[in-house]
Amino acid sequence: MEWLIRVLIMFLQMLIAPAPAATSAQPFVGAVPAMAATLVPAAGQPRVYAQLGQTEINNTDFLATGFVYIPLNFSAENRTSDHNLVFVQRLPDGSTRSAELPRDNAMVPDRDTGILQAVLPEGEPAELNFEVWLVNVTTGEVLASTSAQVQMNYFDVPETGVVTGLQCFQPLFAPDQGIVINSEVVARQSYNAPQVYLFGDASTVSEIAAVPVGSILRIVGAAYCENKGDALTLRSWPVETTTEPVVGGWVAEYSGMTASGFVYHISPLGGVQPNAEIVRFAVSPSDVLDPNGQVIVEWETRSAARVTVSVGSTLLADQPAAGMVTFAMRDIMAGANPVDIWVNVQDAESNGHGVINRTP
Repeated sequence: MEWLIRVLIMFLQMLIAPAPAATSAQPFVGAVPAMAATLVPAAGQPRVYAQLGQTEINNTDFLATGFVYIPLNFSAENRTSDHNLVFVQRLPDGSTRSAELPRDNAMVPDRDTGILQAVLPEGEPAELNFEVWLVNVTTGEVLASTSAQVQMNYFDVPETGVVTGLQCFQPLFAPDQGIVINSEVVARQSYNAPQVYLFGDASTVSEIAAVPVGSILRIVGAAYCENKGDALTLRSWPVETTTEPVVGGWVAEYSGMTASGFVYHISPLGGVQPNAEIVRFAVSPSDVLDPNGQVIVEWETRSAARVTVSVGSTLLADQPAAGMVTFAMRDIMAGANPVDIWVNVQDAESNGHGVINRTP
């Protein structure tokens, strides 16, 4: 009898005990879900993956605009029509900021390549942290997430004006190619231009001659280096041609900046990279596309510094040298028929070598 009384008491305690507080979904708009770790759902549940296109950034990369743009590959699994992807940068104080760029479509596809907009927080953090959330747009609940990091490198920023010594070859200026006095360099093709200009002054303001791409130039003096501000720098060299009639002048070693990349106009002999080329480009189906079906785009390139793929209304920048993407036609047609599908590759000097495949 005593055991029966104890069981009855336990049963009554369960009946009168307060129910646990209901867990309310944190609203997405105006709130910041606090996720210290990646949410890893069970099998069959929503899941998200992400991989950044670079692993290191220099503090000097932020000088031009205050932002750095980082390529990102991402995908989501087991999502429904009321799920969307959100991209944020987690700041050192635990808060987040949107790392998304403006886009035409509010809903993000299951699998794609995009660009994250990064800022450099105060305090010289050792790394920048980014998160991708899979969110229920109705409740604001974060269903799954993943995180990725970029390591930070810090360098002293040269003062504005003329600089000398090692500062000439440190970040903010283009990487050192190993050019030295009395060495020979070759004029490189850049931006598809057939010539490289010589100038009458070290600041490269007044053009005095143009030499064809492939011309050999001799370095006859030390480099002139100037930090022009706003992340713009100049490193020019005094040169003379090696063929008659001999022409002397100054040539800018490069153009561009750390945020957008450098394009070299001269390089040591043997340092010129081959032209980029498209080895393979295939679209399936290759004739008539079903508006309710899918299209598969495959490519393979060689010696390409930049690969861009365009499928209808979708532009994929900073793609790998070889790859494959699958699209639902409803996401890319945008009313267009036929649909343009093309791939463009560029070498390190921004010379374009592209092909176009128009698919009806």
